[in-house]
Amino acid sequence: MAIDTMTTRKGRFLLAVFILLAPMARAQRYSDWRIYRAPDGMAESACVSVTVGVNEKVITKHINADSISELDGYSIKSFDSPEIGRNRVYESSGGQLWTVSAEGLQEYRDGAWRLHPIPEIAKLFRGLASPALPLVPMHIIKQNRLLILLPDQLIEFNIENPDAPHTIVLQSASQTGLQKFLGMTIARDGSVWVSGPHGLELHGNNPQFKIE
Repeated sequence: MAIDTMTTRKGRFLLAVFILLAPMARAQRYSDWRIYRAPDGMAESACVSVTVGVNEKVITKHINADSISELDGYSIKSFDSPEIGRNRVYESSGGQLWTVSAEGLQEYRDGAWRLHPIPEIAKLFRGLASPALPLVPMHIIKQNRLLILLPDQLIEFNIENPDAPHTIVLQSASQTGLQKFLGMTIARDGSVWVSGPHGLELHGNNPQFKIE
């Protein structure tokens, strides 16, 4: 019986493709993901917030543990949190850690947290338990200068002069079409994008807000 040459060639082609794809199929069974839990050194397995700090370190805040875990891909370091809550921990290029608390901002330096009272934040959180505090978006402009987005205003906190810390109101929600602020993102060109119930608003190209 004669063998169809074209059929034979097709069969050989399909066999070659199968051989080439087989290693890829096997490789897809594996993942580069790694899971970190309390047995690996974290203060608690459950996390309520995650941020990326300097040199791609990951900083996590936990749900029940009054601790913060810092992961660098090789080891885990844990240290005390100023209070239990959902607000993220942010790191500046100089290694400062910042987070929002019930009375204002907390700065972690030299192994201890230092409170910077912010009346606008304290007013927003008055009467609320720490775990129930709403999320407050924040952005570190540079060392000792931060942007803080509250529902009614965008403010800057400045402690470049440690003896005279102060806040500046940059934008009131009532003066915009949003009426209320919900979220904030800083673009690479320094533009501040703010979201609200009625959409997005762009607060221009501000080189002073540019990411370090």
